[in-house]
Amino acid sequence: MWHLIITLGVLSAVGKELLFTPTILYLDEWFIRRKGLSLGSYVDESFSLWNE
Repeated sequence: MWHLIITLGVLSAVGKELLFTPTILYLDEWFIRRKGLSLGSYVDESFSLWNE
């Protein structure tokens, strides 16, 4: 059973990182005038969704 828990934890972390990093880079390019607002909104929303 512990194998399943570790595997799901590792796959979840890798999947989150594969989605989080490119999105942060694209937000930085898309919203030039409001970078802080866009990045803050995204980080706040992503952490609240992942930690439910």
